[in-house]
Amino acid sequence: MLESPSKESASLEQCDVADQFLDTAKDWGEISENVTDRGLTAMREAQRALDKDLAELREHGILVYGSRRRLVLTGGVFQGTTYWWEISLAALTINDPRLQDPH
Repeated sequence: MLESPSKESASLEQCDVADQFLDTAKDWGEISENVTDRGLTAMREAQRALDKDLAELREHGILVYGSRRRLVLTGGVFQGTTYWWEISLAALTINDPRLQDPH
């Protein structure tokens, strides 16, 4: 799941920067096994590219939160248990109301 800043809490430029990062992160996720298989040099290049993107987000006042959740499906056609991971990334501006202290 990917979540970009809302138009109410972000400028058009912030939305564009966040969307670009989320698209790139999704692409990296889809090829992550290939990058890992290519070795440490490829992994370091990927890390540097993501670090550069994160720095650009910081410059625009955008924070990124990520989570990973293990999901389980039991029964059904396979008559067994199936596990998979759900990954979520959210890009929020520092002014997003969800980041404000409610007290």
